[in-house]
Amino acid sequence: MKKWEEQNPGGVNGVGDEKVNVTSENFIILRKKIVEDAGAQTQKQILENKVLTRKLQMLSYLNEDVPSEIKGAGEFLKELLEELNIKNNRYAEYVGLHPANLSSLLSGRRKLNTQLAIKLDEIFNIRSDVWMKIQTKNDLIKTRKLLKQKKGKYNLGDLVQI
Repeated sequence: MKKWEEQNPGGVNGVGDEKVNVTSENFIILRKKIVEDAGAQTQKQILENKVLTRKLQMLSYLNEDVPSEIKGAGEFLKELLEELNIKNNRYAEYVGLHPANLSSLLSGRRKLNTQLAIKLDEIFNIRSDVWMKIQTKNDLIKTRKLLKQKKGKYNLGDLVQI
């Protein structure tokens, strides 16, 4: 088995510990190549990359133990629709939602349901369980905050009267 070796000692290896010299020849060549490749993307590839970006943000949010702020599934959907220039009314009609219900979801006043999560999976290829895990994670965070003052009130010893 080949042992991993550092390719760029003291430099940038994807950990963000060092500053990047944006005036270096290598960086300028890399930036030019990225711009060329981006310009050669089809409209479909651009849309797929926008969706992928949002999907990675959602997965990152799920991996945070305690997020700095609660971000609902509806908020992720709102950002996705904006990023893809999809009008709320068009989306609501497409998935069979009343526009007022979509508005409530996007603003966090209404919860995501499993039926819509499955439709989101089909449309954006972001698994339905990812959407639902965001909803569940946020529900648990909010409920824990509400029950914090009752912490210690519930325990097995009291239940079985030991």
